[in-house]
Amino acid sequence: MYGEQANTWYQIHTNGAVTTFARFYEGQSEAGSPIFVFEKMQADSVNKLIEVFGEEEYDELTAAINRVKIAQTLAE
Repeated sequence: MYGEQANTWYQIHTNGAVTTFARFYEGQSEAGSPIFVFEKMQADSVNKLIEVFGEEEYDELTAAINRVKIAQTLAE
């Protein structure tokens, strides 16, 4: 199912030379608790720039997966 593979960048939007991707991965909070991080990245094929932005942290895996799906839906 779309967006359920951790640490995989999913293409969510393309606008000219700029493509936006989203992913989630398992991390660790400062307190040592497991967290799931959602982040977005933009790649500009003309200027050869990549920027990671929009990091969000979730306590539950399902919430992180759903965030990737929401990002893709909003981009359509």
